[in-house]
Amino acid sequence: MHKLFATAALIFLGITGNAQSFEVGTAEYTFFDSERNREIPALLYYPSNTSGANTAPANSTLGFPVVSFGHGFVIEPAAYGWLGEVLATNGYILVLPSTEAQLLPAPDHLNFGRDIRFCAEEIIRLSELSGNPLSGKVLPRYAIMGHSMGGGATYLGASESDNVITTITFAAADTDPSAISAALNVNVPSLVIAAEEDCVTPVASNQSPIFENLPSGEKALVTIDNASHCNFTDGSASLCYLGEVFPCIASGPFISLSEQHERVLDVLLPWLDQYLRSNCSSGEFFLTELQAGEAEGKWTSQVFGGDFLLCAADCEIPQSFLITEEAAGFVLDWQPVEDALGYQIQARLDGNIIGSINSFGTSFSVTQLDNTLDLQFRIRAFCPAQGLGSFSSWQSGSALSLSLNNKNGLTLDYGTSRGLANVSIQNIRGEKVLEHNVSDFSGSVNISFLPKGFYVARIQDSFEIEVLKFSVQ
Repeated sequence: MHKLFATAALIFLGITGNAQSFEVGTAEYTFFDSERNREIPALLYYPSNTSGANTAPANSTLGFPVVSFGHGFVIEPAAYGWLGEVLATNGYILVLPSTEAQLLPAPDHLNFGRDIRFCAEEIIRLSELSGNPLSGKVLPRYAIMGHSMGGGATYLGASESDNVITTITFAAADTDPSAISAALNVNVPSLVIAAEEDCVTPVASNQSPIFENLPSGEKALVTIDNASHCNFTDGSASLCYLGEVFPCIASGPFISLSEQHERVLDVLLPWLDQYLRSNCSSGEFFLTELQAGEAEGKWTSQVFGGDFLLCAADCEIPQSFLITEEAAGFVLDWQPVEDALGYQIQARLDGNIIGSINSFGTSFSVTQLDNTLDLQFRIRAFCPAQGLGSFSSWQSGSALSLSLNNKNGLTLDYGTSRGLANVSIQNIRGEKVLEHNVSDFSGSVNISFLPKGFYVARIQDSFEIEVLKFSVQ
């Protein structure tokens, strides 16, 4: 839950993607995971107005999404500088942990996966601290990625968290513990990029079984034609290329390094924009690129859940908008809108709008407001492709709340800060058609059985009553 002060009137500025191009800042930073008593040195690439080491991060209205990337076996993070430069230019922060880069002792794959995830989450945490260089500049959404060993570790890290928005891997290798098995517990949108001529981690025994095990209804496997395992780096990973010599002696010819990078970016960038910026027009572009690339012989692909990548016609009005009194103000809750990146809530008193507050989540605690005032609130969503949606109707702040929800069949949603209340509905003739005693703080009652007509819903406890008039069409 995010806490905002309603005395500050914030202006919601819409974006339709990130058209601005940035310079690239770089930095080295050591994170510390107190739970594992573990230092995690890392290399960062980030958007800046001035290129170079330790330059100030650029400003952003909504903040920059975070991508954390795990390197391959005995490959230095700097070998993925090409990716860092592209992502930073396009408004992403890329962090590359450098742990587990040794030949011996054998890398700890599970800890490495946890390092990848921790770095992303720690950047978001640091951005919430006043005085930090990233303060206010990070969008709290992140992807975890990796190449080869780092790709397998990506699934290990993602399998232990519900906070990962999406996973993307390059030539992911099975690990110890098994990334193939861990994929069964990674239920987030996932892009698996493979190299057709991979002789180090062959597609059939690594990426294909990982892809098959991913339970997500939104996933894609893109196998780049004539691509090789080590060309996901910048060409400097000498031990990787040495490891390719004998397994790949009968393979090739491979496409060039620059061509392989170009094909990767053709699918990677729209996927990131879709899932980290909620820009569904990028999702549609991703599907178009896949189709065009197949026709041109760039790759083969499998896609599940392509419908999720399409834009809805409109940015919908948030449903189940509930306002509940608390000792220090109000709690506002609502159901998420598909494709929405954020929400704008307005407050009014005596018919005059007194402020506007923004959220990237689906709950607010509005403090420093007198909850005895007759305040009203309304909400609308922001979808990058469609822009700002329509506002909901004005609703009063109260210890009791009622709202209609027609997302999955018609329901009457209720909320009560005191936990005990009676919910009832009367038709236009004053006949009671439903009565429901509630003992929880929020819930819903199915009213899809009601015939067409006008109704009055009430929620009442020992202290007050809240009324909602509605019609069934």
